[in-house]
Amino acid sequence: MNYPFTETQPLQGILFVAPANKAKLVRITSFEEQINLILPFSSLAGVPDLVLQLVLGHGLVGPWPPYAYLLFGTLTEHEDAPLAELNRNR
Repeated sequence: MNYPFTETQPLQGILFVAPANKAKLVRITSFEEQINLILPFSSLAGVPDLVLQLVLGHGLVGPWPPYAYLLFGTLTEHEDAPLAELNRNR
C-alpha cells in the first residue's frame, strides 16, 4: 500500500455499507488523500448482497488522538436470535 502517512495529519477511517446493486465509490471531499478498500459479500444466509467500503484518509493538520478507539454494537434484546429474525421483528 503506497499511502502518504504524515505525522501532522491524523489518519481517519469511515466504514460504508450498501446493497451491492447501489454501491458507489465514495470520495470524502474533506480528505486531502484517501484510499478505498472495497469488500463485496454475496450469498450470505438471510442477508442481501452487500458491499463494505472502508475509506482511510487524512485531512486537516492537527494532533493525533492520545488513544485508539474501537466501537462495537451490542444487542440488548433477542441476543441469541439470528439477524434475519431480528429484522423481521422490527
